[in-house]
Amino acid sequence: MTTNLFGKSYSYLAAFLTYFIAAQVGLNSGIGDGPISVVWPATGVAMATLWLKGLPLWPAITLAEFVSSTISGWGPVTAALSALGNTGDAVCGVLLLRHLGFVGEFRSVSGVLRFACAPVAACAVSATIGVFGLALAGVIPWAELGMQWADWWASAVVGALVMMPFLLTGWSREGWALPRAKTVEMLAYTIVSSVGFYTTVVAPALADGSHGHAFFVLAIFVLLWPALRFGLVWTTAMSLTLCAAIVIATHAGLGPFVYGEPQQALLLQVFLATVSLAALIVSVALRERDQALERLRHDMAARLSAEQALLEREALFRSIFTTVNTAVVFTTLDGAVLAANPEAEALFGVPASQLSAQTTTNFYADPADRSRLIETFQRDGRVRDTEVQLRASDGRVFWASVSLQTTVWHGTPAMVGCVFDITDRHQAAEALRRAKEAAEAGARAKANFLAAMSHELRTPLNAILGFSDVLRMDDLSPVLDNPLKVKEYANLIHRAGTDLLSLINDLLDLSKIEAGKFELSEEDIPLDEVIEDCLTAIRHHPNGSAVGAFYEPEMPNRVLHGDSRRFRQILLNLLSNSVKFTLPGGSVVVRTEEAAGMFRVIVRDTGIGMTAEEVEKALTPFGRIDNPVTRKREGTGLGLPLASQLAQQMGGRLHLESKPGVGTTAVIEFPVEPTVHHGAKWCIR
Repeated sequence: MTTNLFGKSYSYLAAFLTYFIAAQVGLNSGIGDGPISVVWPATGVAMATLWLKGLPLWPAITLAEFVSSTISGWGPVTAALSALGNTGDAVCGVLLLRHLGFVGEFRSVSGVLRFACAPVAACAVSATIGVFGLALAGVIPWAELGMQWADWWASAVVGALVMMPFLLTGWSREGWALPRAKTVEMLAYTIVSSVGFYTTVVAPALADGSHGHAFFVLAIFVLLWPALRFGLVWTTAMSLTLCAAIVIATHAGLGPFVYGEPQQALLLQVFLATVSLAALIVSVALRERDQALERLRHDMAARLSAEQALLEREALFRSIFTTVNTAVVFTTLDGAVLAANPEAEALFGVPASQLSAQTTTNFYADPADRSRLIETFQRDGRVRDTEVQLRASDGRVFWASVSLQTTVWHGTPAMVGCVFDITDRHQAAEALRRAKEAAEAGARAKANFLAAMSHELRTPLNAILGFSDVLRMDDLSPVLDNPLKVKEYANLIHRAGTDLLSLINDLLDLSKIEAGKFELSEEDIPLDEVIEDCLTAIRHHPNGSAVGAFYEPEMPNRVLHGDSRRFRQILLNLLSNSVKFTLPGGSVVVRTEEAAGMFRVIVRDTGIGMTAEEVEKALTPFGRIDNPVTRKREGTGLGLPLASQLAQQMGGRLHLESKPGVGTTAVIEFPVEPTVHHGAKWCIR
């Protein structure tokens, strides 16, 4: 509390002394015998004090003015009115400055003009109260009231315009500091100004009593030079110095304003106010210009930096855009192509120059896919990894993963799409699916095969075991007494063993082929003889007597050179299937032909036939066709697959053509030219 009181007391005392000194200077600066000073610096001191330290210091201003006026010989009433008026100037000036938005710093020319408006208006308070007080006291005649009011008002305005800028800016230490070069310049400026003042004001008066009108040129130099070169603080200091020098010179009877007329004092006040305000405006304008240039340089640097960053980002984008191994396409929201990278050109097979003339609709294999993508894009604002089928310029359709995202292209809303060719992945997935289905089909076929094998093995084994048990009976007299019965039992045992051996041989042949260990022999094969033998054998099939089996040679007496046993095996398997699945009354015909460098053996039947799917299944190991007819026929599902594999091992191939209810045609074809397979030569003569 004591510290606060001491601080306030110090502020009041400092304000009192500062104003008192300024008031005494002003009272002693009058021109002629008038009671009103030509410049009243106390107004500027009062306004600056209340602005910087606060309005509560107004009592110090009032007391200082009252004491100063009393000391100067004014009566108590006149001194009190003068104190009231000068305090009113300061308070009203501060309030007006706040109202006009002045912030205590001269940041702009408009701020200087707002600052100047405050003392112009506020100083009317002290002029009115003070002049009327002097008139009432009889110090000035009522007839001169108007001139004296103007003189009082002008002196207060000049004091405010000269003193207040200096006091507001002079507190800054930075404003006083000058570089070494400018310090030297300041010294030169001071010397030139002093010499100029002596030459234009003092010397003419001493020589011939002239008033030195060249002083006006000097005043412009004195004020404009610091404004241009030294900054705001030095400008206000030089302005204050010049005004003080002019007032002192005029008071001493020197200079252009010494004529002894009251109007001369008013002209001096106008001149002082004008040059002070002009210097302040020029200095602030130059600083404002410098700040604007600095901001411009900063903005230009920032803009250049931004442009450089933009160019770098654009270069980075271009490098990524052109080198990324993903097709990237920019389009309008309607699908018109704006730009595409080289990967997109390669993917769609269209140069970038032609892509810009197309829409993305052209690249969808199914337009409904694009509609679905756009619907998702409009709903969610983006599309992620959606698989669709696209079409290249050459008509090639491929699977692609498409992602869409909103973007901006040269200020226009747009879409950016990333397209990955996933055809290989789809093909791999499809191959995996087919392999899975094939594995499942193989598993089912093996299960069916095991079921069939159990039956196929059990049937001959039951026959063998059954009839051998009969022969093992203790009392064989019933059997031995009938030789035909013994022969029949032996034949049945032999046939069952033969069937069992044939089944095992088929399994072994397939295993050898799959293991790559299959071997072929060489010998001449009389084609007509082999075919007739196979037809004779097939006629003894359980269903062979009810089906007609014929051979229609178009090329008789041909001789094959190759593995006779394997060729017979192929032909017997085909004939066996044809007879097995041909209803009684049907026929099986074998033909041979040669065409396009291939020799063909054709087995055509009028059996139940098969669909394309059933043909594919019949050529699969362990595959059996499931229909009412095939269920009644025994079989393991190995005949056709084994025949096909054997034909391939011998350098030929087997293919089937079948139609349900019409029949099946099996074609074995071999090249006419000699070939070698598995170390064995194959040819036809």
